[in-house]
Amino acid sequence: MTNEWCAELMSCAEGLYVLNEISKEIIWANPYFTERLKTPCVGETCWKVFLGRKTPCPFCPRLSEQDGVYAWDYYEPQSRRWMKIKHLVFRRDNLLYRAGNVNMMDDVMRLNYETVQEIAMLQTVLSKTQGEMASLTKEAIYDTLTGLFNRNCFQMDLEREYAKIPGLGILYFDLNNLKFINDKYRHTSGDALLKRMADVLRLVCSQVKNAKGYRIGGDEFTLLLAQSTEEELAYCANLFTGYLEDYNKGAEHSCSVAVGRAFSKELCDPELLVSRADHDMYCCKQRMKEKTREESPWTWRTETKKADKLTKDELEQEAQVDSTNATDNDKRRKLL
Repeated sequence: MTNEWCAELMSCAEGLYVLNEISKEIIWANPYFTERLKTPCVGETCWKVFLGRKTPCPFCPRLSEQDGVYAWDYYEPQSRRWMKIKHLVFRRDNLLYRAGNVNMMDDVMRLNYETVQEIAMLQTVLSKTQGEMASLTKEAIYDTLTGLFNRNCFQMDLEREYAKIPGLGILYFDLNNLKFINDKYRHTSGDALLKRMADVLRLVCSQVKNAKGYRIGGDEFTLLLAQSTEEELAYCANLFTGYLEDYNKGAEHSCSVAVGRAFSKELCDPELLVSRADHDMYCCKQRMKEKTREESPWTWRTETKKADKLTKDELEQEAQVDSTNATDNDKRRKLL
């Protein structure tokens, strides 16, 4: 490009300038600024010459060489004009400079500065509201403690999705002895068991297609498996059992879980399928309790192999309390 062409283009261009990035002093400006502002501009700070400010602009973007061309908008209230601004930070002779291009646009709506501020405030409120709505939506469908989907999401999915899908399988889980753990070792220990249970369930869902895990109650969890077979549901159950054993190794308290399952090859009422899985889980829990009683009558009644045990003295003390209570009841009946 020749100097003559450059001069012609400068006559057509709007605001072009170069300034020192550190001091913000203008190094060069095209005739648009010098003629419009009736000042040579060079040697003055940009915020003083362009906007008549006594202090630097708080809204000026902080840029680096890596940012490339950065575009932003500014409303100038005195002239009622919008400024479309482009900036580029670059280095010459080990000094940082900022090249600027300003295009002025008349405010065709004739909005005053206060109105523009109100619009900006509304945009801020809208953005904040959208963030709050996203947070509320997350709380509505996710369990806070475990991060799994919660009961609300479970019910919605049953009604909207799984009622129309054949080959639906359900695994129903119940964490054993959670109340005992909470009472004896405080709720932090109980929460740790719930999180471990959720981690195992989440791991299973990540490895099985169309599987989705939920925490639907205090100690109750479910896994829904869509478009599946009964064999795939059994595979999920076995996968869960194996991973749970691995996660229990070295843990202070063992996580013991009763599991029930139900499957329907054809379209069915998902609620009925949940009831069947719940009943199967209850039967599993009873079998686990009976097995524990047979294996160790002195063991605290839980299904876990690593469960804490009551001492013989503690059991005898409980038996003595029961005997005393029974004697007192007999005395009362005789008095009556």
